[in-house]
Amino acid sequence: MDSKTTSKASYTARDIIRASTVIDDIMFRKMANDPDFMQEILRAILGDPLLTVIESRSQEDISPITGRGIVVDCLCRSTDGRIINVEVQKGDKGVDHQRRVRYHSSLITVENTGKGTKFSDVPDVTVVYICGFDIFGLGKAMYEIERVIAGTTEKRYNGFREIYLTPSEDSTDISELMKVFTESDCYSERFPVTSDLKRYYKTTPEGIDEMNFMVDEYLDKAREEAREEGLAEGRAEGRAEGRAEGRAEGREEGRAEGRAEGRAEGRAEGREEERAEMIEKICLSVISGAIAREAAISVCGLTEDEFDVCMKKVTEKRALQNNN
Repeated sequence: MDSKTTSKASYTARDIIRASTVIDDIMFRKMANDPDFMQEILRAILGDPLLTVIESRSQEDISPITGRGIVVDCLCRSTDGRIINVEVQKGDKGVDHQRRVRYHSSLITVENTGKGTKFSDVPDVTVVYICGFDIFGLGKAMYEIERVIAGTTEKRYNGFREIYLTPSEDSTDISELMKVFTESDCYSERFPVTSDLKRYYKTTPEGIDEMNFMVDEYLDKAREEAREEGLAEGRAEGRAEGRAEGRAEGREEGRAEGRAEGRAEGRAEGREEERAEMIEKICLSVISGAIAREAAISVCGLTEDEFDVCMKKVTEKRALQNNN
């Protein structure tokens, strides 16, 4: 690789880092491996200042034996046994967000529940879904979906919490946190761990070097996916064109074969009709005494029984014609 190419690639990566926010996959993926960062934001989101995160892993792969697998953005475990999945979703197109949350919670529950586990010991699971848009359009920075008995205000908890964050401004701590998440140059004293880690990856040489590696990896993957997609589209177009050409050729060959078969069948049918007419005339000649029976059988190439059948048909046809 020459120096121009290296410089251009490096500039592209740095440009992406400067413009990135915490809600972007590249940045969140890097920051989510830090338990202190996850602990700070989860204490605010869950309203639990004593929450302690003991494990935080980004890009956790959960693949069931059957059915669709998932890769979660971040999976945390707390000292009290809670399992918390944090997802970042910047865009609003092409995703059924609530069904995605439901599916994530189901697989995480199954993945962390052993055979024979009592239902009372099924782990508590929380999914925090951080959006770059107001998912419900009600102007709130945080929405929590709760189970309420219809017709009452009675709530029932079954071990699952479903929380959505949005960039809507409502003068809450969560609104302040979402500014740090969604605005490139926003930092907050309310969230010092989050702000310091964001600043480290966006502004320090060491952090930028770490991010460079991830960005290059991300761009390589994107290029490879684009290449694969292009190849797939090319193969699909090729197959489609091949099928179209094949159908066209097939139709032309079919028409040609049809014409040939039609001509052949027509000729065969014509020959059969000519032969039938010839046999009928010979039978009439036998009836009239113009040709001997034995000679007629020989000329027609029939057995005696076959000839007798033909003679009977001709006689019946002649009698019918005479009656009419």
